[in-house]
Amino acid sequence: MTFRVSPYLIFPGNAIEAIHLYERAFGVKATTISTFADMPEAVPEHVKHQVAHARIDIGETELLLSDSAGSAIHLGNHMTICIHAKDSENAKQVYDVLQEDGEVSVPLQATSFSTAFANVTDQFGVTFQILAES
Repeated sequence: MTFRVSPYLIFPGNAIEAIHLYERAFGVKATTISTFADMPEAVPEHVKHQVAHARIDIGETELLLSDSAGSAIHLGNHMTICIHAKDSENAKQVYDVLQEDGEVSVPLQATSFSTAFANVTDQFGVTFQILAES
């Protein structure tokens, strides 16, 4: 049996803003964005505009996102998303966008294992490790 694993990020009502940031960072467009208003179940008026499910294809990987529709969100540092950039130029492009209004814990730099590596938490509290492959 073959499995595929995709990160699924849940936001407290601002998923559409995160989608726009990630589209800019990775130079892609979301392939799917459905709101709670699109769902067959009745939902409260205040969440109808929020994202029920979205998909962004980044290279051979998909990033899935949604809003919590009012459920509690607990942000933490127990998980990061590692972005494998093909080279340091691509790594810098992603880094430059994700660090906007975010927090950099490791600035983009050459290391013993990568020509460009960084660790940055974006403005939504999602932590990314950016790693240039060459």
